[in-house]
Amino acid sequence: MPKVLSNTLQPSAGGSQILERYLRDNLKLQQCDQEKINIIVSNTSPRLISPEKINILWNHYHIDQPNVIAFRSKEYMEQYDLIVFVSHWQFQRYLENFDLPQDRCIVIQNAIEDITDPTKKIFGKKIKLIYASTPWRGLELLLDCFELLDNEEIELDVFSSTKIYGSEFHDENEKDWSHLFDRASQIPGVNYRGFVSNKDVRAAMQEAHILSYPSYWAETSCLTAIEAGLSGLNLVVTNYGALPETCGPFANYVQFSRDYSTLLYSYTYGLEKVIEFYWEPSNQEKLKKQREYFKDFWTWNSRLDEWRDTVTGLINAKNHDKNSKY
Repeated sequence: MPKVLSNTLQPSAGGSQILERYLRDNLKLQQCDQEKINIIVSNTSPRLISPEKINILWNHYHIDQPNVIAFRSKEYMEQYDLIVFVSHWQFQRYLENFDLPQDRCIVIQNAIEDITDPTKKIFGKKIKLIYASTPWRGLELLLDCFELLDNEEIELDVFSSTKIYGSEFHDENEKDWSHLFDRASQIPGVNYRGFVSNKDVRAAMQEAHILSYPSYWAETSCLTAIEAGLSGLNLVVTNYGALPETCGPFANYVQFSRDYSTLLYSYTYGLEKVIEFYWEPSNQEKLKKQREYFKDFWTWNSRLDEWRDTVTGLINAKNHDKNSKY
């Protein structure tokens, strides 16, 4: 699986970049305070640290990414005034593997812009599944699963590409995954959409019924699952990584296994059951409660306040240290 070294060295449109742009555009501190803050997203290069500012490392990566080797140096990590993790699951993995300055660590979970009026699903149409992620997170297994289901009453939209991390990344890695994209284009009932904007993915979710995401990638969070939950989709996911923390009690979880065959047949069975009972009143009622929960917990409405309070507290603490006589 490819390693994503940095989201600041090349143009890209992944989840962490969407989050970064939104936070920078909407944090809206006072100008004097804004100039004191240096938020660094998932890049531990020393050249990004500004000695004259309050340095915040907003870390989205799992411990398997190469640039997290910097976490092995507690002295280096103490150059950051704060290290923000995006899930408690992720933070726990770092605590288990690195000697962190825990008094400088915090978890602020992710968020998305609200989806104000999800389209109501129309009874009688084919059940539409959607996969919207990079190919190495479970696309091959999902295509195998779709063929096993062999159900003419379902279809699958696949939004997946290596273009999401920029042209350089695409040029280096596309050849390793093109066979999956070609296969997705050839399976009856599968609509391969490739790379589109996040806006277009969100629009496609309005027409979909089920997020089909048999992830065998250790997610530290999952914006796709959050968007799908807020769009009123059933979430059929593995219980791997931070997906249980993200999806809460609403997802249909499939037990993760490193044995491909076991995971394939377990996921196929789980997905088949959700398809079968999708229109049941109890399921439709669950999806309404799911949307209410995701709207309350996973949108920026409350998360921005959490960020402002955290950043303002850092600024006030720094000002106190400078003015203190002790």
